[in-house]
Amino acid sequence: MGQSIPIISHFSARVTIDSYSNNRKYIESLADNIIIKLDLTIVKKVYYPFKPVGKTLVYILSESHFAIHTWPEYKLIHFDLVSCKLLTKEKVKQAITTSLNSDIAYKIDIEENKI
Repeated sequence: MGQSIPIISHFSARVTIDSYSNNRKYIESLADNIIIKLDLTIVKKVYYPFKPVGKTLVYILSESHFAIHTWPEYKLIHFDLVSCKLLTKEKVKQAITTSLNSDIAYKIDIEENKI
């Protein structure tokens, strides 16, 4: 009897925002909220501040991994989620949108690939 191979989903979202706080506390709070809303499990996280302003935050999840990269000079935040948990593009988009709180997201582009 063979095992079924898990379906891996890859979601990539680029959010253009008029303004946002590009500090570690805000980026971690944003990522944590998205992870909670998607019911994912954090194993470890790594934060790296780029000079002069960009930030990257990467999470190892029991379900795979999640990363946020910021480019405040371009008013961009990029989200990258790979998961073996069954998620939909709509659910991921909703988690991102509702986690942005009072920030004004005027454009969200999200792609989904299944492997």
